[in-house]
Amino acid sequence: MTTYRRLSRTPAAFKSLTGLSVAEVDALCREWIHADAVARANAPLTREDPHPRQRAAGAGRKWVLDAPTRLLAALVWLKLYPTWEVLGFLFGVEESATRRSTQDVLARLESMAVFPLERRPRRTPGKSLSKLIEDCPWSR
Repeated sequence: MTTYRRLSRTPAAFKSLTGLSVAEVDALCREWIHADAVARANAPLTREDPHPRQRAAGAGRKWVLDAPTRLLAALVWLKLYPTWEVLGFLFGVEESATRRSTQDVLARLESMAVFPLERRPRRTPGKSLSKLIEDCPWSR
């Protein structure tokens, strides 16, 4: 299972998977966590369904992955564009949890001026695990 903490110990693989250095992702993570907390506290609607909140922000189901690992998964998806199933396999979570988490992270990143999403993948089929292994620089 890939986690932010584990992958950050190998900077070369980290850069290959995300296109960013550990220091750059650390800085981005701090800004993203702050922007996400502010946006959630001020959101009048629930996260998954556009219904008015019945409870305070922060109530309800928690994410399976911690915040830095969620950001890492989104950056890996942007860089390598694997299928949701492959991304879930890499991070040790279900495909649906990976998809929801990544889409949530990307929505917040799109609203941040510090991280323009100019190279977001098009709606083409994602890469299978065998294709991903074949294309990855660390496998050579």
